[in-house]
Amino acid sequence: MRGRIPVPPAIKALQGKPVTAGPGPQFDRGAEPPDWLDAHARSVWDRCAQQLDALGMLTRVDAEALANYCDACSTVKGLSDLQQNPATEAKDKIKLTRLKLAAMALQSALGQQFGFTPASRTKIHVPVAPVDELEDWQNSNSSEGSQ
Repeated sequence: MRGRIPVPPAIKALQGKPVTAGPGPQFDRGAEPPDWLDAHARSVWDRCAQQLDALGMLTRVDAEALANYCDACSTVKGLSDLQQNPATEAKDKIKLTRLKLAAMALQSALGQQFGFTPASRTKIHVPVAPVDELEDWQNSNSSEGSQ
């Protein structure tokens, strides 16, 4: 095996680590959900994509990875619904549990790529825009004068 997968410079910067390489290629933002997502997966997309886009962490090339995460979330929900159905036999519930555990592992692995787990989120530091103190002071003084 080759070893660990290299961490992209943009992720290193978000993690607060020094970046020795250039920023790398810039990708277009504005990822759109694929048509094949079901209703639950689409609701997960809408919830996650909005926050990722606001942080600058979602581009068009990330759309497939996010769609796979959303699909895994939908699969886990569907398997849970089948497990809770009173008509499902006990032997089938055991099979569903195995499938659900595998889907949950996939969901977790994909979610870590976007910082969706508490442990992976601690490694990501999103820079905050600096506050222009002069502009804030001018805005507060101009609002006082207009009263």
